Amino acid sequence: MKENGANIININILNRSNVLDKMKLFLGADKRSKNININIMFSFLFKGLILLISFILVPLTIKYLNPVRYGIWITVSSIISWMTLFDVGLGNGLRNKFAESIALGNEHLARIYVSTTYVLLTLIVLAIYIPFISINSIIDWTKILNTPAYMKFELKELFFIVFSFFSIQFILKILTTILIAWQKPAYSDFINFLTNLVSLAVVYILTIYTSGSLLRLAAAYSGAPVIVLIILSIYIYTGKLKKFKPSFKYVDFKYARNLYSLGIRFFIIQLTCVIIYSTNSLIISNVLGPAAVTPYNIAYKYFSIITVAYFIIMTPMWSSSTDAYTRKDIQWIEKSNRKNKFIWKILSVIAIGMIFAASYVYKIWIAGSVTIPFKLTFIMGMYVIANTFLVPYTFFINGTGKITLQLIVSIAAAIINIPISIFLARFMNLGSSGVVLGSIISTIPNMILLPVQYKKIIIGNMKGIWAK
Repeated sequence: MKENGANIININILNRSNVLDKMKLFLGADKRSKNININIMFSFLFKGLILLISFILVPLTIKYLNPVRYGIWITVSSIISWMTLFDVGLGNGLRNKFAESIALGNEHLARIYVSTTYVLLTLIVLAIYIPFISINSIIDWTKILNTPAYMKFELKELFFIVFSFFSIQFILKILTTILIAWQKPAYSDFINFLTNLVSLAVVYILTIYTSGSLLRLAAAYSGAPVIVLIILSIYIYTGKLKKFKPSFKYVDFKYARNLYSLGIRFFIIQLTCVIIYSTNSLIISNVLGPAAVTPYNIAYKYFSIITVAYFIIMTPMWSSSTDAYTRKDIQWIEKSNRKNKFIWKILSVIAIGMIFAASYVYKIWIAGSVTIPFKLTFIMGMYVIANTFLVPYTFFINGTGKITLQLIVSIAAAIINIPISIFLARFMNLGSSGVVLGSIISTIPNMILLPVQYKKIIIGNMKGIWAK
């Protein structure tokens, strides 16, 4: 009996050991990998919920406005989102410098970078907001957006509301950048989930108690995140991020140069990304009319499942790459890259499956209110596969700060993108599909050169532009 009891105990111990071994295999053996995988698990939860909310908002908003006004709303939102460029790369500069400071154990320096960035971004917002309010009164947005003339004053008010709220949000969202740099992207995703949830609740209330109005939608959709971010900033900076809380006494403009020297190159890359990716709605609106933006946006939103899933996995890699590269942990970097490429292959197969399942999904999702051509769906799927291929290399190279090659190639891509997109859409009669195809063509040089640079950094064979 004693022997049987001992055997049972040994079996239980072995079973527990096997479970622990499996957990270690899943989470990763080292502290950095465990942190990444735990954050990925929670990020999947929060970003999955964000994606669900965005899917619910599409038919809800189309029904509240109508397909044409929804297209206008998407185009205006896209234009306003360009304001993210106005940080002149400070956000990404802070992301790298904060991660470096933490890796070196210098929390005091990290707080200086945080405090200085808040002040610099506030000054930038004021320098842009005041002139914009003056210019907005004389801009005829109906000509820019190719909309009816009677919407002239409505669009002026719309831009004023959205730009005002976005300016405040622009400063407050530094909090999410810090959380990502601190290798806690799940916290950032939780904040984004709350802001999206509140926006959904407010928009739903609008659909019940008011008639369709772009101005009401703008105020609700843009104002809700500002309120949430103010409350959460107070809560987090008095809690988990207390040691990094921004303070005027920690503002030191001599460190601004460190942020800007790297940040200005990130800024130019961001600008090229806007030209390549975020101008599509504006090009489609001008070439084909605002109504054509709606099917494009629905197809884009549909495949965002792939993009969101991959970015959940990849988001921690930027700051973790900074940490690993600073500590010369090349083995961890190579292992992570192999895993990320394997995941990309799986997601690419899923994307191809989504192309052929799209017509059925569209019927259920938007109930036939908008027609999306198969050609647009197919090219959008290829666009997502090509775009996600670049992510592991881009995030690693961004984390090391060796971004000069990426900068040059991205500028070249931005220069050719708009003319190629317009040519394919208008003169080759490809419509909105041509605009997406133009974005794919523009990214091909990056798809060739960035993997080569990654390899050179890993083996230490960097010279000239590859090392800058």
